[in-house]
Amino acid sequence: SDDSADYMCDKYIHELSKNDVRPGLIKNRITQQKYKIESKRRKIDEEYRKVNISRKQLEKERLEHGLKTAIESNNKGFEMLTKMGFKPGTSLGNSAANKSAEPIPLIIKNDKSGFGRKVAVRQILEQTEAIKTKRLIEKSKSSTTSVEEFRKRKSKQKEAQQIERHFIQCQKACKKLDNDNNLDSPEIEWFWTIQNEDDKGNSDKVDDNELEISDKLNLLTNYLRLSYCYCHWCGIHYNSENDLLRCPGLSKDDH
Repeated sequence: SDDSADYMCDKYIHELSKNDVRPGLIKNRITQQKYKIESKRRKIDEEYRKVNISRKQLEKERLEHGLKTAIESNNKGFEMLTKMGFKPGTSLGNSAANKSAEPIPLIIKNDKSGFGRKVAVRQILEQTEAIKTKRLIEKSKSSTTSVEEFRKRKSKQKEAQQIERHFIQCQKACKKLDNDNNLDSPEIEWFWTIQNEDDKGNSDKVDDNELEISDKLNLLTNYLRLSYCYCHWCGIHYNSENDLLRCPGLSKDDH
């Protein structure tokens, strides 16, 4: 009849919707707002992550491109090398059959792990070659020794004696730390105080005629830091690389 209730009208449908609490339906306005904010935040985070990855990739590509690009001929350093007799495609120093004319590639570390002894040795060898090149350039600037230079050299004799004492102390520390790590011979021949020919073992032979005692001291202290977190100037064998950050610096003057 006309008086019978119409259960399909808007009134009853609205009442039923208000009481609908099925799981998964978001009815509350506050909950809906929170959901929208969270969805927007996740979207922004995802876009930022993609942009950040693209930026890092771009930086890596630019770095690799820069390392592969040869020095231009108008570079001052390049001009100085050409005056010393350097030609593109050749190398400085004594000739050798398998000598490479390409620069030693850089190893870019993106993690926080330690260098390790082998990597430290390779780095020391590269630094040695750089020092030799520097010495070669210095010698090319002046083939004669002036009286003033002679006096300066004499005044530094006492300092040289102190450097030699520090170097011998570093050699002894290096031998002890290497022995503690099951090394029977030095990684580089002059890293230890050599008592006899048998002590040389399988160490790398480095022509150190162009290295001064101060150069050797700097290289050896650097090797001890990289390999064992040991600072000669502090006299401390630090527990880790993070612990080594407490050291004031690389040189004696820093201490």
